[in-house]
Amino acid sequence: MWENEEHKNLVRNIIIFAVLVVVAAALLITMFAVKKRINAEDELLKAESDSQRQELNNVRKDNLDSVQVAYDADLAALQEYLPGIVCWGDSLTAGSSGSVSYPGTLQKYINTYMCDIYDLASTLDNAEGYSRVDWSQYTVSIPVVNMGSGKETSETILGRSGVEPYVLSADMEIPADTESVAIQFRSEDNKEVRPLTAGNVGFNPVTIGGVEGTITLETNTQSWGQSYYFTRSTAGDPVTVEKGTQILPACTDAYKDYIHIVWLGTYDGVDDPAKLVSDTKELLSRQARNPDRYLVLGPCTVRGSWTSANVTTMEAIDSAMMQAFGSHYVNIRKYLLADGMTDAKFSVTKEDKVVIQQSMVPISFRSNSVTGADLNGSAYRLIGKLVYDRMSSLGYFDEVRQELGLDKTTQDILKNNPKYFENILNAM
Repeated sequence: MWENEEHKNLVRNIIIFAVLVVVAAALLITMFAVKKRINAEDELLKAESDSQRQELNNVRKDNLDSVQVAYDADLAALQEYLPGIVCWGDSLTAGSSGSVSYPGTLQKYINTYMCDIYDLASTLDNAEGYSRVDWSQYTVSIPVVNMGSGKETSETILGRSGVEPYVLSADMEIPADTESVAIQFRSEDNKEVRPLTAGNVGFNPVTIGGVEGTITLETNTQSWGQSYYFTRSTAGDPVTVEKGTQILPACTDAYKDYIHIVWLGTYDGVDDPAKLVSDTKELLSRQARNPDRYLVLGPCTVRGSWTSANVTTMEAIDSAMMQAFGSHYVNIRKYLLADGMTDAKFSVTKEDKVVIQQSMVPISFRSNSVTGADLNGSAYRLIGKLVYDRMSSLGYFDEVRQELGLDKTTQDILKNNPKYFENILNAM
């Protein structure tokens, strides 16, 4: 009896264990199946998420690509039609001692009416969708380079520009070391030239006989004599340079794609207006891109003095320049005596009336009423605006304004603030 009961318990335990094993196995199988299904669902979700993420990245990339394509097109238009403006001349181009110049004023007008209002987003469809784009990174610039310097003659300016390089007027020995040596040079047509009297302005470093170096000007305060010296940049073999060798300035190949504005003649002894026309054309010939886009400004006097010019001389110059350059010619003298006083909101003084009757620049626009030939800041501000307006009327800005959408931006600005540009320019 006891043995039968023990046997039953053993059988029952075996059955229970077997059932537990089966249940455990079933649970494990179920767990593995569930885990497999979950893993499969996770893989599917991950794949869908990766696909969505990739699709979103592709959309963002397409958006950024669209922005870059539009921006590159704008930059290409600038490079083609208006990469910059270079102003060649003497002290009238350089400007007054108060740091006011017509190139500086021209730069302010270009910045105000073009560069500063450039808004790439306004030219794109659905620009609001580019939420991650930093629009402040997409800007444009149109540099105005002032290449005016001192009381320079046309020959000095032509040499400094590299159009008609200066030539050695005597043989020269360039030593092996960097010791300074005297140098003598003149213009190609054997006229005296005086660069560096008011700074470098694109001249140095120069190249002479294949040797690069710097030319310096030294003035003897006792005799007021001036001497030039050449110092090679690095030591090398000694070089003998013959008379007639050209001196190539640093800016020989610079700014050739820029629109050129030329203002010569103030310090020339102009007896033949055709010479001034020829010199101006020579300087304009360095402009490689858009050669039909340029301006020529007319002198207000000659020989560097208000007292050395007369109406007959100035009228002859203006006539020759107008015939040669047409609408590209800006008669500065006639503008200042005819409209300048009104545009500057100046009252005409008795002294002004006297010189206006002589068809000369009013005293109110002169840096010095008697000596010299320079203008003052008021005149340079007017000339800068005059140059901008003439360039605009000749269509020099049209393609750029169209490509950059500036006309629409201008209209939107004026709609919200009719005095926007007026307020900015009045604050200059």
